[in-house]
Amino acid sequence: MRKIYWVSVRISFYILFLLLLLTGGLSLIILYPLYAWFFARDLRVGTNKKLLLSMITFTYSFVYDVITNKTYRQAFPVQFASAPMSAPDLSKVRIRNDWPILDGSCNGCSRCCSMRDCPFIDEKHQCLFYGSLYWRYFNCGRFPESQNQIDYYSCPKWEIIH
Repeated sequence: MRKIYWVSVRISFYILFLLLLLTGGLSLIILYPLYAWFFARDLRVGTNKKLLLSMITFTYSFVYDVITNKTYRQAFPVQFASAPMSAPDLSKVRIRNDWPILDGSCNGCSRCCSMRDCPFIDEKHQCLFYGSLYWRYFNCGRFPESQNQIDYYSCPKWEIIH
């Protein structure tokens, strides 16, 4: 039953994602509370309104990368029925011994977010939507899952457990 829920959440997100693409961002303006809930866990209209244009631009650049960048596409697949995650699977990866803080935080790195030009990162390198539905159901909350992902971002924090 949980897997059906996880699939339905992802399908709902992809429908909103597709609407955003097909309407040139107009759906984001009209359905803003829904998008706000997926990204910020907040249905109030006006929350993070300044991010509207950034979200639209980010969406198009993300789709472009998925279509044109085979390395990215292959490194970051998320199965429809996979559980949402708020942290990487520590049976697969661990924090490198030379990482300054071993608490699981990015500790100001956010290299992966910077390389993606993620509009959800503030000037202090903190994620504005940390823990949101999008963050947990897609790549952010589960990063990293493989050596390919660590290599793609040249991540200095994580290593695969052999």
